[in-house]
Amino acid sequence: MIINSFILETAEGLPIVEMTDAPNISSLDACSDATYTNRYIDKAGASPDNGDIIYVDVDGITPFDGGDKWYETTENNTSFIVSNVGVLSNKTVCP
Repeated sequence: MIINSFILETAEGLPIVEMTDAPNISSLDACSDATYTNRYIDKAGASPDNGDIIYVDVDGITPFDGGDKWYETTENNTSFIVSNVGVLSNKTVCP
């Protein structure tokens, strides 16, 4: 089921969020990256925002280790720093 244009509800578990596959050193680099992968987010029906948590598994057991690097989400063309425990921060709109 489509929650909005970029976050999809899975049959069971957390919703999917598309984000860049590789870490980047800046928001601009993340916004230029064109390779995406599916991760899972701890909320449904709203855009990713600061403080949300990204997971590698649909059950939300293993947080995504973002290494405090930049990643872009396809939702509203925004980038974030993702911490080593999956927490989003520094939300930035891509140019």
